[in-house]
Amino acid sequence: MAEVRIGGAARECLVIEVFERERPQSTDYYDGNWLHASVQVHVGGFDGRVSGSLRAEEFVGFRDEVTALHQSLDGDATFRTMEDWLTVRMKGDGRGQIEVKGQLHEDPGSVNRLMFRLELDQTFLASILAGLDEVVTRFPVRGHPGAPRAEDA
Repeated sequence: MAEVRIGGAARECLVIEVFERERPQSTDYYDGNWLHASVQVHVGGFDGRVSGSLRAEEFVGFRDEVTALHQSLDGDATFRTMEDWLTVRMKGDGRGQIEVKGQLHEDPGSVNRLMFRLELDQTFLASILAGLDEVVTRFPVRGHPGAPRAEDA
């Protein structure tokens, strides 16, 4: 398992746990990059936990944006899932304060959702990046978009 934690150790945080590939034998881009994951949100008096599927390339894109945010402390980093059940937007003010807004749906297409907001500072960015690096290292993107699917070859 690999974990990305955005926020505190126990409260006021979002935790994404990635367990395994859905199709470990698949090496193509379209089927080989789906990952089993669990997302937990602990904000204020609310706790939510939802399981679902995320894509390996979503973590790569988010890591790249968080890296840029870490370097400049200004701008946005957004994690949006293909099935739109999790959205996280981190916005830096250029002075070290990071606002995190997001929403977690019960499942793709569900109207039930938890909207949340966290306030962090720049000291959290290094650990967020470490978690993203762990996910990207353990579950690298397989194949390339536009390449033939394994079953089509």
